[in-house]
Amino acid sequence: MSSGRARGASRRSPGPDCGSDLGSHLLDQALVLFGNPQAIAADIRIERDGAAPPTRSTSRCINPHMRALLRASMLAASPGPTFTVHGTKGSFIKYGLDPQEAALKSGRMPDEADWDAEPPEMYGRLTTLEGTRTIPTIPSSFARYYENVRDANTREGAAGGHA
Repeated sequence: MSSGRARGASRRSPGPDCGSDLGSHLLDQALVLFGNPQAIAADIRIERDGAAPPTRSTSRCINPHMRALLRASMLAASPGPTFTVHGTKGSFIKYGLDPQEAALKSGRMPDEADWDAEPPEMYGRLTTLEGTRTIPTIPSSFARYYENVRDANTREGAAGGHA
């Protein structure tokens, strides 16, 4: 991964970057969804003069039955889809980010009903030969995720079979 010094930058800027921050989250999601790839190829770039952290990353996870193309950019003027999946029987396209961060910033709390509900215009669209239909977003929870991590690292988790 480039630190940016090859382009003459003397230090990293504070905050996220596409290589070690956002790009690593995309790779993690691909590993969870598709398993360990046979190969990974990555192109991590600095596209802004004098910038220290990478501003764009493109990674390919290669498996015998599929390819995952993961892209991130800190400079995109118009965001593209969050997920685009094409298969032999159709395509699924989803825009928007996980609503939990915005809900927390607006004062909503995880113990409230539908606290992070996503508006219907952000739902995914599945297109097949039969037509296109809307797929509602399944609610998630950072809190439950970290509770599972805690439980997986305690006797309760080991004894209770949580992972």
